[in-house]
Amino acid sequence: MRGRLPPQERTESVIPIVLVLAAICFNAVLAFINGNVTKLSAQHVMLVEAVLVLGAQAYAIVHFNRHMTPWYAFIVLVGLFSIIRMAAIGEVELKYFRDFLLIQTFVVLGMASSSRLAVRMMMLACAIVIAGIALEAISVSTFSKLFDVKDYYIATRGMDFGEFTYEDSDLYVSATRYQGRFIPFFGLHRMSSIFLEPVSLGNFVLIVVCFALAFWRDLTTRQRVFICLSVILMIVASDGRQAIATSALILGLAVFTRIVVPNVAIFILPLVILGAILAVGVLDLHSGADDMPGRLAYTVELMGRMQPIDYFGLSDRLVPEAADSGIVFMIITHSIVIFAVLWILTVVSLDGSTRARADYLNSIWLYLALAMLVSYSFVSIKTAAPLWFLYGVLAGPVTSEVRVRPRVPLRPVARHEAA
Repeated sequence: MRGRLPPQERTESVIPIVLVLAAICFNAVLAFINGNVTKLSAQHVMLVEAVLVLGAQAYAIVHFNRHMTPWYAFIVLVGLFSIIRMAAIGEVELKYFRDFLLIQTFVVLGMASSSRLAVRMMMLACAIVIAGIALEAISVSTFSKLFDVKDYYIATRGMDFGEFTYEDSDLYVSATRYQGRFIPFFGLHRMSSIFLEPVSLGNFVLIVVCFALAFWRDLTTRQRVFICLSVILMIVASDGRQAIATSALILGLAVFTRIVVPNVAIFILPLVILGAILAVGVLDLHSGADDMPGRLAYTVELMGRMQPIDYFGLSDRLVPEAADSGIVFMIITHSIVIFAVLWILTVVSLDGSTRARADYLNSIWLYLALAMLVSYSFVSIKTAAPLWFLYGVLAGPVTSEVRVRPRVPLRPVARHEAA
């Protein structure tokens, strides 16, 4: 009987790529169907998302490995807590379980994949996003006719026309700012591409930055140039001030960790929260304004109003108010215990034994920690899928066997062995 082929010689399935790209793009496809074929509802969105999750879970189970065990134990723990919470609140709330299920699903999918597939997936994703930006920039009317974003969100998200400030525009509500663009771009609005709204495009930029840091040695020169140009174009197109600031901080952190200490992920979240509290106090920031300082102050204010029952996730009294505060919303819907388990599990599963792992873990926790202060958008499947898929790839067995090498090799390492 023939022995098992080494990981680099096995035939790799493209199913993980298809699933992640589908997660990124399916809202754009549904928007096209809603605007040009037949009207859809929230149930159609949930159905497609459920199919993607089931497909990813099925693939992961077929390719199960020991690295997945803690993540399946984690989702069982989340499920048990969800049952306790629903019993305490007296309402069925599957959405909150779904938020953590998405994380676990794409982590284990990544653990069943490889760095080669991860690179291919991100190249394709960036190409699709850039194509969407080009279409939106060249002909807004064509983009609007194809996707009719306003009607799609009204039909599937329960929004109403009153929430869309510019009645003459079919784009998402945040596509136009009263004060205009932060970065001038030929007089155009804030673009969304296939994400349909600018915030997710801004979040995707940050994921690409994290990817570039971790997978830089796996990229060809052309791929590196393409990724760098894509990041610049997407930042300018989305006009995301948070994307600009966070990208700069991620790059700064990467420089710091190369000089001082490689793995600081475990400290990032508490330091960011402490920094937010100090900033609000020292700068005398106040909630109310729908901008970064206002949202930051609002999050700190909500944290000050939390009671023990909120920390244990057994009350929904602050849920309606916490939509723009990711850290508060995540704690009051899942408990501080579940949140802490997720935080520790992500750090432990992806140790800093390689530069790529340390860079990615540091980068995503800086991105998540900053995003949690002002939004809950980071749980959207459009950006959560690639983020956690890449995490799973780096934490999985194929990456461990193929890419990890000793810090001080005992013998010369051939170029193809170190890749």
